[in-house]
Amino acid sequence: MKNTETATAKTGECEHCDMFRYCEGNGLHLRDEKDGELLFCHFNRIKEGEKQIENA
Repeated sequence: MKNTETATAKTGECEHCDMFRYCEGNGLHLRDEKDGELLFCHFNRIKEGEKQIENA
């Protein structure tokens, strides 16, 4: 990923995410095609699922 693309991807929830260095805003995300805003982060979804399992 180019530096300009990384800077663009590191916005919103990704801006302060400790896991950003691993995904760099790529495949773990669903982004709006028009403005690039984060619609869905699969890493966050996995964390939510783990919490549900722990609380079950």
